Amino acid sequence: MYISRWRHSRRYLYIGVSLLFFLTLFIHFQYFTQRLDFDDKKSQQSTYCDQTIIRKHFMNDQ
Repeated sequence: MYISRWRHSRRYLYIGVSLLFFLTLFIHFQYFTQRLDFDDKKSQQSTYCDQTIIRKHFMNDQ
């Protein structure tokens, strides 16, 4: 009785650990792909360039 109980508990332990591992991987890849999508959208946006700030900066350096 004790041996069979140990076998079942070990099986459940392996199943639980593997499920936690794959759940962690799934959450990590979901987060990582969302960050990549966000960075891609951010890089495609045109950046606003204020010419007056650039002129003031170079005028002060001279």
